[in-house]
Amino acid sequence: MPQRLLRIVILITLEVFILALPGLIMKYKKKQDQASKSKKTASIVAATFTYFLSGAFVLIKEQLFVNYVLLVLILMLSAIIVIVDTRCRIIPNICLFPMLILSAVYLIYNTAIGAEWVNIVFSIISMIMMCIGLIALTAALHFQGYLGAGDIKYLSVGAFLFGFSNRIVGMLAGIVVSMAAYLVP
Repeated sequence: MPQRLLRIVILITLEVFILALPGLIMKYKKKQDQASKSKKTASIVAATFTYFLSGAFVLIKEQLFVNYVLLVLILMLSAIIVIVDTRCRIIPNICLFPMLILSAVYLIYNTAIGAEWVNIVFSIISMIMMCIGLIALTAALHFQGYLGAGDIKYLSVGAFLFGFSNRIVGMLAGIVVSMAAYLVP
């Protein structure tokens, strides 16, 4: 099977987990749906669409098969987190810790093959700065109830993966826009 076809098969196969795991995680955590049926459906459609769009981008841009698999697994876990968070207002550690481990493997692997863009020390600093910055922002702007510990951990894992780069600026801008969109209504 050609490698591009194998990558597409992996991308589509992981979709099964995006559809099945949120319900299983909620059952395991003993959480009930807090979202309406339309909001639940919208979150599944949005997470799935974003997963496929991001996966297609990674498929086109990523040359190394190992990097592709790691990134698509991280995208899958992100989609599951979005759906679970929408449905029951928690971000499960059962998704965050594997995402952190996959991110660490991704960075270590790229360091081992000599990728110049990787700096694990900066990734750790970025993660710590994101965590401290969001805790301070939450306290200063009284976002308690809007931005919880799970959100902070999730964004810190993202900061670890992206490292200390321009992508963090984009991530923070996205957070501010999301908070504003959520708080205004």
